[in-house]
Amino acid sequence: MEDVSIDVRPIIAVLAERFPAAFFVFEQRRRPLKLGIYDDLIERLGGELSDLDLSAALRCYCGNSTYLNHCREGVGRLDLDGNVCGTVSAEHAENARKRLEGRRAKRAAKADHLGHMAKTPPAPIAAPIPPAIEATDQEIQVPEGSDSTPIGLVSVEESKPKPPKRLGLADLRAAALARKEKEEVHERRD
Repeated sequence: MEDVSIDVRPIIAVLAERFPAAFFVFEQRRRPLKLGIYDDLIERLGGELSDLDLSAALRCYCGNSTYLNHCREGVGRLDLDGNVCGTVSAEHAENARKRLEGRRAKRAAKADHLGHMAKTPPAPIAAPIPPAIEATDQEIQVPEGSDSTPIGLVSVEESKPKPPKRLGLADLRAAALARKEKEEVHERRD
């Protein structure tokens, strides 16, 4: 079977428009839906949406973290008209809780991994040494008081381009004033 990526947002928007009491685009308002609502949707939509699109949209809608948070034992399930039609069972509530815990654990592991990577400094990159210097065993003499470094012996920090100076408000005002004065000079010439 071919893996097809479907943008479900427009499909959920259609469902929210057609069934505003049951479907919500805003994720925080999503509530548990009636078991078997897929069949109700197929019947009421009459082929307006394909089975593939509808199942992908429901999978995304019902897999949403807020939806899963609302799936607690005893919470009412909504039908297409917004009527309570059954409740969330203990088994379904436990399944939703496990899915959320799995997501949290995965997120924590990823954050831990990224945090570990951030703490590990990158290996220094040595600047290439020209063959003429590399082949000699002589010590390179630099005059005292000189800030210059012999060619080929540039540290990594020195070889990185410096970021441009970030302008403050005073700098921006000064630049605007200079630009206005320049424009006035050009107007006087004309």
